[in-house]
Amino acid sequence: MGKALLTAGLGFALILGLRPCVFAQNDELIYVDQRKAEASLAKAIEPATLGEYAKAATKVLEVCQQYPEYAPAWLTLGELHMKLQEWASAVKALQTSIRLHNRLSIKAYHGLAQAAMNLGDYAMVLAECADIPSFRLASEMQIRDLALWRKQAIWAMEAMKKPEPLKSQLAPVALLGDGSSYLPCLCHNGTQIVFTRRGSDGEDFYESNLIDSTWEQAKALESPLNSDLDEGGCWLSSDGQMIWFTGCYRDGGLGSCDLYYSIRQQGRWQNAVWAGSVINSSGWDAQPTLSSDGLTLYFASTRKGGLGGSDLWVSYGKIDSTDWPLDTLGNPEPMPWWQWRDMEPDKLLWTAPVPLGPALNTAYNENSPYLHPNGRDLYFASAGREGMGNMDLYRARKIADSVAMLPSSWTKDFQLLASLGVPIVLWDEPTNLGYPLNTHEDEMGLALEANGNSAWMSRPHQGRIILHRLGLAPSAQPLMDPETPVLAQILDSQQSLKTEKEWILRDIYFEVNESTPLPASKASLLQLAAWIKMNPELRIEIQGHTDNTGNNEKNRILSQQRAEAVSQSLVRQGCAANQLRAVGYGTSQPIADNNSTEGRALNRRTQIKILP
Repeated sequence: MGKALLTAGLGFALILGLRPCVFAQNDELIYVDQRKAEASLAKAIEPATLGEYAKAATKVLEVCQQYPEYAPAWLTLGELHMKLQEWASAVKALQTSIRLHNRLSIKAYHGLAQAAMNLGDYAMVLAECADIPSFRLASEMQIRDLALWRKQAIWAMEAMKKPEPLKSQLAPVALLGDGSSYLPCLCHNGTQIVFTRRGSDGEDFYESNLIDSTWEQAKALESPLNSDLDEGGCWLSSDGQMIWFTGCYRDGGLGSCDLYYSIRQQGRWQNAVWAGSVINSSGWDAQPTLSSDGLTLYFASTRKGGLGGSDLWVSYGKIDSTDWPLDTLGNPEPMPWWQWRDMEPDKLLWTAPVPLGPALNTAYNENSPYLHPNGRDLYFASAGREGMGNMDLYRARKIADSVAMLPSSWTKDFQLLASLGVPIVLWDEPTNLGYPLNTHEDEMGLALEANGNSAWMSRPHQGRIILHRLGLAPSAQPLMDPETPVLAQILDSQQSLKTEKEWILRDIYFEVNESTPLPASKASLLQLAAWIKMNPELRIEIQGHTDNTGNNEKNRILSQQRAEAVSQSLVRQGCAANQLRAVGYGTSQPIADNNSTEGRALNRRTQIKILP
């Protein structure tokens, strides 16, 4: 090897035509024959151009061993390990690159922080990224990523000091198979599950039923839901009669993946219906979730108009109800649109999708939305918010507001929706579901059971993605009250009934010592019936309560009769009788002092309770 000479006052001089690379480290000079090192490195990385990253990593490691002081080789080795998701090896290589030459490239710091986040080593993220040199060629994305990872590392370290309670278990073997299983959807009160399974032939839907507390062996769904192509990410109506799903590369589609739906008739899924060019785009449109009435659609998409990556979008539907069947009183039959015998695809109309905006979306990926049947709580996965890193699960709660209050960037889209009679919706700041439900790995695909206490989700396990069933901490649970104003939640200050699953019914009136609801109760009973029919998976106890005036046994009988009268009214309006239970509690559960007129008025009430 040729020699290099350091000439005082002139910097580095190259002798004999060689091009040594000189690094300063700990006040020592390190000389590397850069021309030979560059040639060896260029040769070693050739397999990477063919996607053979493991082979390239082996050859680049040989270059690193031959030229151990050549920082670019260590940086390249680190990037190859990143491609292979070999995070610990990437950390070692990138740390070596920085030790040899701390101003070589922002890529070394960016890759090191990313690898550390994937290992859950938050202390390393903060230590290694605390004092990064300025790089003129650093991209906006790299600077943004490093800021996010620092923010997430700080949040995660605090979250790990106060973990939320969590009971989690792997899905039973009958559901798992040999590949990965993820993106569950539930129906029939959580006793039927459809999920995506990836095998050697790609992604398909599998289905299983809970029979006598045991899940049956999962079976692939028949055509037309499954095909020779990929399917994944679905939503089931609570009655199990309609499915929306993601189908990829199908004939007639607009993008890589499009949205479709199918209706089950006589026990079989009918032809898959493409959701149309209003919903679908030339991008990736996937992972749908709908409101209980099937007329509000949320989904993930990479279409133009988002903030970056995949974003959450919403579209509102309307049914052309010409010839909708009427009951004997001339009122429309209360049933979901997918149960209408004469329903045709062209009778289902949609507004142009609108992004949910910066309240929920970020410059990173958001996906796998799940709307709880209450219509108010939206669960989703995001990689761009405070959390444990990678994809974390969040809950956002809906609030209604006027168009005038919307950000100016949204006004055009939402003004258009308002002109179509669509209610304007805003969202509270999303809440991270906490550690250890969220970790440094990818968590996504949450689907709740009807009681709101338990859920299914997807997370990595031993090299593949696996379905898990878990109990939700109280802070992660949804509200169990509907969007309609008929229910008045009991105040926390009333200690005797301090629960989020019991509500007093507003505006339900009776004459003294009578059990038939007065006509003034009609509007509230209609609203309650509408909500119950939209949530057929819930079991509800109708409760009657009285004050302590008179005989206790007569009060109990009267409260029972009133509860039964309310239940019968709901059944007459189309609610399922087996969904309801009427119980009279008489004077046994006061919520106020019976010694005052006001207290006795509060104790005379009709109330509902969501049963487990």
